[in-house]
Amino acid sequence: MPSAFLLKKSQDRVLRWWQNAWINEQDKSIFMVQSIMALPGLSSNTSSFEEVFEAMFLQVNGVKDKLLVSEWQ
Repeated sequence: MPSAFLLKKSQDRVLRWWQNAWINEQDKSIFMVQSIMALPGLSSNTSSFEEVFEAMFLQVNGVKDKLLVSEWQ
């Protein structure tokens, strides 16, 4: 699992990849619905890749702490 530092360091690249991958509104909408269903804390009207990244960041750190999984450096 990536460390919090490594994940945050990669944020711009992840956001750019998501923005390029889901250019059309229908694909972006599907991505957002799936993100809302998978990540706690996102509102039902989320349409921001940045919000999805932050929710993913919190989820990764929460899982790591609960399962005592080691981090990637």
